[in-house]
Amino acid sequence: MPQIFRIQGQQPVQQSTLGDGIGKLGDALFGGDPAKQELLRQKAIEAQRLNEGNEAFQAGLRNAETSPDEMAALAAGSGRSGKELGEFSRYLNATKFGASDPRTSGAQIAAGQGLGDTFVGASMNDATTRRGQDVAAATSRANNAAQVGEQRYQFDNTPTNVLNDQGQSTVARRSESYGRAAPEQLGVVQGNAARNALTAGGGQIPDSTNAATKQFIGAERADATPEIVRMQAARDAQPAGSQNRAELDGAIRAKSISAGGEGTYDKVSNEALAKTNIGIQNDASSSTQREAMLNTMENLVLSGRVSSGAGSPYILAGKQLAAQLGVPLDGVADTEVFRAISGKMLIDLAPNGSLGGGLSNGDRVALVQQILGMANTPKGNLKIIGMLKQLERRKRDGAGWAAEYKAGHNGRLDGGWQAYSQQRAEASPLFGRSAGGAGPGR
Repeated sequence: MPQIFRIQGQQPVQQSTLGDGIGKLGDALFGGDPAKQELLRQKAIEAQRLNEGNEAFQAGLRNAETSPDEMAALAAGSGRSGKELGEFSRYLNATKFGASDPRTSGAQIAAGQGLGDTFVGASMNDATTRRGQDVAAATSRANNAAQVGEQRYQFDNTPTNVLNDQGQSTVARRSESYGRAAPEQLGVVQGNAARNALTAGGGQIPDSTNAATKQFIGAERADATPEIVRMQAARDAQPAGSQNRAELDGAIRAKSISAGGEGTYDKVSNEALAKTNIGIQNDASSSTQREAMLNTMENLVLSGRVSSGAGSPYILAGKQLAAQLGVPLDGVADTEVFRAISGKMLIDLAPNGSLGGGLSNGDRVALVQQILGMANTPKGNLKIIGMLKQLERRKRDGAGWAAEYKAGHNGRLDGGWQAYSQQRAEASPLFGRSAGGAGPGR
């Protein structure tokens, strides 16, 4: 590196024209004071040196061949500070070597910039970030691969029902079941086996093969409509009450049973009959309690304690009875409680009401006529109480009839129950054998 030497001490005046001029000026200003004149000469020499150094520095900037070290020496010779030298060094390195060169980054750091502000520092930060991202991505891929592998293992090893070579249902791992028939395809497998057996000779199905066999082995397209549905359609096409309709209905029932379960018709019918049986038993079990309430009300009427005021035992008993019978009393005045109960009785007395076949036709007509013509008076209410007591007893009769019927029909009600209960009701009417009976009596 070029060395810069500062020349100190007294210099001959003749070395500097500028110094001679300043010396003459000093003589004129200071009257020939040697010390002051010397000081002026030294300043003049330094100024000339800096001026020459600055001219050399500018020439170095213009010369592209000047090295950074030479330029630093020229800058020092022109009186530049250390910071300025750093700035020039950074400028020269960036110009000569490019921003990405490590020498430029070194010059930036020498000028006081942080490492992160240099190209090298930024590259190091980017590399660190990329390494972190790569590690995270690799970890995620590894975790996903492990999860997918576990799911695949579980899927492949799931027990699966398949058919073996003998057409029997067995269990295999799912990965081993591909291409093997499932149990629900048993008919197809057996049909294929039968087809192979029939065509083993010449590959042709014998002409003597019947239609059912051809359908079984797939030689003919089977009707997609289930047989039971076709039979039901044929039955429904027959006139009601005809012999053909009855025979078809019996065949449908037999087919449902032989198939190991109930057909839709039988299932719905049996569910309805089961509910009927439960209703009969529930009515019978609670009828005694309701009859006791009716006896209480009857005694209140007979004793004249039929006040309709607030807290009246008669009204309270009527409301309790209405609750037992399922009669809604919202918005019903106390004096209208028995009228509401009468309305409920009319509904129950209908042929499809809760009493069902427990009443004869004569009983039903007699009850309806009396209820409709009955005034809302204690005397009229007493008659209603008497009829209700009779009906509660008839509910217990119905439970007994159901027990008799089930004893002779495999322990259950079936399609003949309705006719049987109606026959029993006609044989023992509540109000005599006339449709216009005078009143309750047994």
